Amino acid sequence: MPASATGRIAPGSRLAIVRPGEAFVSAEESFGGHESCRGLTAARRHRVGALAARLQQSGELARAVALYSSGLRRAIETAEILAKALGGLEIWQTCSLCERHVGGADAMTWSDGEQLSGRAVPGRDDHRQRSRPAPRPGPASSRGPRRPFTR
Repeated sequence: MPASATGRIAPGSRLAIVRPGEAFVSAEESFGGHESCRGLTAARRHRVGALAARLQQSGELARAVALYSSGLRRAIETAEILAKALGGLEIWQTCSLCERHVGGADAMTWSDGEQLSGRAVPGRDDHRQRSRPAPRPGPASSRGPRRPFTR
């Protein structure tokens, strides 16, 4: 295990975080967990490849000593593409980097998940028009008339 994994991080160390982005399960609007995640879409594989080429050409992470990934297929594929550009770094997988564990919702569609839980899938409607609640009154109007401060 690299020294950085043991808690000894050298002064001046850098941390670069790369999110895998769109996976097949996201494009299909379903929950992708350890069982159902089929990896990155072709478009996202291309984008990660472009990032890997840029990192290799620029050398900005040439001194990298560790590459970590969650155990989800989309993250592993991202790490595999980047590892080649970073001199063939070994990939350290840890489930503690998983953004979520979907449990019984693995492979369930977002619509089915919403119906089952009675809650909207976070972020699902970010690209759609939402109805917004009326603004609440500000602090001044909700407090009533101001009174002078006295002890």
